[in-house]
Amino acid sequence: MSTPTRPRQTTFAGGMIIVGSIFLLLTVWESMTGLRGIESRDAVEDFLAESPGSETGLTVEGTLQLLRGVSTVAGVCAAVAAVLGVYALRGHRPARVGLSVLAVPLFVTGIAAGGFMSSIVAVAIALLWLSPSREWFKGEVAPDRAASDKAAESVWPPPLPPYDASSSSPSPSGSTSSSPAGSAGPAGPAAPVPPPAGDGPPAPSQPGPYAHPFGEPPTQHGTWPSLPTAPSPDRRPEGVVLAFVLTLVSAGLVLVLVSISVLVMAVSPDLMLEEVLRQQPELADQGVTQAMLQTTTFVMGGVVIAWAAAAIVLAFLTLGRRRVAAQLLMVSAALSAVLCVVGTFASLLLALPAFASIVTVAVLRRPDVRAWLAGAPR
Repeated sequence: MSTPTRPRQTTFAGGMIIVGSIFLLLTVWESMTGLRGIESRDAVEDFLAESPGSETGLTVEGTLQLLRGVSTVAGVCAAVAAVLGVYALRGHRPARVGLSVLAVPLFVTGIAAGGFMSSIVAVAIALLWLSPSREWFKGEVAPDRAASDKAAESVWPPPLPPYDASSSSPSPSGSTSSSPAGSAGPAGPAAPVPPPAGDGPPAPSQPGPYAHPFGEPPTQHGTWPSLPTAPSPDRRPEGVVLAFVLTLVSAGLVLVLVSISVLVMAVSPDLMLEEVLRQQPELADQGVTQAMLQTTTFVMGGVVIAWAAAAIVLAFLTLGRRRVAAQLLMVSAALSAVLCVVGTFASLLLALPAFASIVTVAVLRRPDVRAWLAGAPR
């Protein structure tokens, strides 16, 4: 059995792991060299002077040491992940397990060190456990591909059973060949074989070689080969279900949280303004008023609510095999991933929807998902 060809998804994931780890290593190196600078120290002092930094009880020197330790762990994890990514591209199964172990510390320390490439590397590691990469690491071929390969290798129509050369055949002169049971004269047909001696009816005569124009029918040991049964093209791929679940959970949470914020702003604008100024006191010096904050919240909240609701509708339509809806959902997830990755510099909580959006784009780009969507009835 030949070794299965490496799927394009595995090659893409391995390249993302290697390139992302290298970029993360360079980012960590740059951040570690600037920890002793004046700008880094001023940023730490500003963080510790306000909430929630003031509630941690850390000093400036202690915070710098903590950042240095986190950066060191992120750099080591990135270097090891780059090496394991090379072995993963060669089909090394322990390398995939090692990458899975490094995914969590690499993601956490990479975000804390100031780089968003760790989330991309974590998503690429997750892709190594999805089909068809999962079957390739086991030395197998994906089910859909295996069925198509077998169908391509099968021969149709099948070869006829071999002709029995020992049977009698007509000669060019019109006479038949001699046989131990009887013989024919040079100018006449073969003499009939006398029945065997003994009581009872004579044995039935066997059909000649030309009784069946296409040879003898298949016997128990020579059955016609059957074509392999291909998987049903209407079967929904698991990637569609995964994209539906991720979109429903992430967009649903965003829809609920933003709706609550808009509702609180509409009911108690004074309370919302007080909370915002407590977390960001510099907004008062910039001239932010209650009316300005209320208008911004309503506009941005309305856009996000409409976006989240549209994503949920597109997820349901994609589950119903609507190709255009799947394409729009992929565009929405890609834009959401970019915005959330940029927003992780302000809040680490945005890393979760960023991860979900990246996985959604990845699974919707899988060949089996695209083939299933392309075969939808019009």
